[in-house]
Amino acid sequence: MESTSPFLKYLDTNYIPSEDEIPSIRAIIQNNDNVANALNVEIEALTAIRDLHTRESARHSALLSPIKRTPNDILSSIFIALVAHPDNRNADMSNTHPAVVISHVCEHWRELALETPALWSTIKITPPHLHRYTASADFLRRLELCLQWNLDMARIWISRSNGSRISMIFHVSDDLLEISILGGAGRDLETRNWERMAALLADLSEVVCSSSHRWVTADLYLMASRSATLPSVIRFMDIKADEVPNLRQLKIAVVVEDGLDLVPFGRDHQENILSGKALQGIHFSPSSIDFRQMHLQWGQLTQLRFDGCLGGWGGQWGPQIVFKEKEAMHLLRMCQNLVKCDLTLYTDDMDDTGAVPLDGGLVHLPRLESITIRGGAPQVEFASVLDTPRLRRLIIPGVPHMTGASTETNSVVVAWIRDYGHQLTEVEFNIARLTQSAFSFCMSNLPNVTSLRLLGFSSNSLPPNDQTFLTRDFFERLAPRTESQKVTVAPAWCPRLEVIRLPEGQGFTEADLLEFVIAKRRTNALSRLRSVRAVFPNLQEVDIPARLREMGVDTDGLTVRVSYPARVPLRKWANVVVASEDEEY
Repeated sequence: MESTSPFLKYLDTNYIPSEDEIPSIRAIIQNNDNVANALNVEIEALTAIRDLHTRESARHSALLSPIKRTPNDILSSIFIALVAHPDNRNADMSNTHPAVVISHVCEHWRELALETPALWSTIKITPPHLHRYTASADFLRRLELCLQWNLDMARIWISRSNGSRISMIFHVSDDLLEISILGGAGRDLETRNWERMAALLADLSEVVCSSSHRWVTADLYLMASRSATLPSVIRFMDIKADEVPNLRQLKIAVVVEDGLDLVPFGRDHQENILSGKALQGIHFSPSSIDFRQMHLQWGQLTQLRFDGCLGGWGGQWGPQIVFKEKEAMHLLRMCQNLVKCDLTLYTDDMDDTGAVPLDGGLVHLPRLESITIRGGAPQVEFASVLDTPRLRRLIIPGVPHMTGASTETNSVVVAWIRDYGHQLTEVEFNIARLTQSAFSFCMSNLPNVTSLRLLGFSSNSLPPNDQTFLTRDFFERLAPRTESQKVTVAPAWCPRLEVIRLPEGQGFTEADLLEFVIAKRRTNALSRLRSVRAVFPNLQEVDIPARLREMGVDTDGLTVRVSYPARVPLRKWANVVVASEDEEY
């Protein structure tokens, strides 16, 4: 709309109106203001009408929302999937728990959530996150409140789980405050507080154990350093086998201070939670438990993890208990139906007792598919004692405790690969003490490995000339170059390799790694690389993911993770650049 003002030609100029023109200009301004105000009133009215119709449309659209017409069984399945998501699996029992959040959305969802026991089937009770050296009186008060909260939540969750199978996580420790911090009247106050907290722990243990007949999995960490809290630990050891008829997986650690009159699962507790008839997998965290005193149906186990004994490393927790090759063989001899085994051996650099005795002959494990040996690598005789015809996964991250190089004749890794390398699909071992010839032997005898992780740490490495270093030659053996006739120049190591993790401090460069990735992503390769992870000791010079894209390499389904050291700031107060890790596709 064009302006009809008689002063149009003077607008946006430096024109100065005369005294006779000023009243006319003011009249024009007033007229325009009146029209604008009238339009604003109309706009506000129209806006209100528009907003009303928009709100009504949205509110009526909500009636047609698919979620409102979703059947309850499907809606419950969605709720269960949300709670079971890995991000929510370890959620604490609190107002932020996904099940609680769901129940606060609307009345219908709340009723459905409370009628879905599976949403409340994971009971997680863990120690309060309190600073150890908080002022003592405040510390104990807050600790007592946290225990009361856990007790209240446990009762609510168990009630809402309404007869369904339960996954129990119970981590309770009384090693939270040194009594010597307080004295005098403060000591008396603390004693009274500990008595109340011991009573709370006893109530909490009773509430938790009362649901044991519904446990399917249980993760128990029980620690007692005071006689007042010992009954809470004993309550769990008093659980009978027929009180855990559904328990299939158990992770347990019992730590009792030396001086307290209790031997975990000793003669006084011959029939206990370990004797459950349905138990198939057990994980012993480092604790005061001696496996030789356990009354457990070892022959029914299909999964076993034994993280060693606290006594093996000394300290205040329990008597001296060791778990070496001899004890490991004794344990495995009782577990002939194992499918997966993970053991941590206690090794002593000062103890060189020689070969493991072969008393009892071979240990037959006909179903074993995966074995992991943590701690120090066992002696070579350990491998010769085990008969594992179905072995597919071999994990030995440690090195032998004996001094000297690991060769083709004295390395347990070599021994295992010599016997089972042709059937292994996943392998992890430490190259720090392997000679180059022993390493080449291992790599040459892994034709079906799809996942390979090499470690390189050791407190007692070999001289530089004897050590195994991964150089460009290593990658060329993994992905040999071909001549024009498509004939391989040398037999490839691990021709089916898809996943590889490389140690730090080796002799290969970023360019070597880049060429290897390109070669293993070729369409004519026997298997295509899916994941590679490497650590370089030097600062980044090549952006490997970017170079792959520039060169047109197909990176669909490929994960590349490359780590570098942190940059050192040149200025005193400059921001430190954290170690970089290349992107993941």
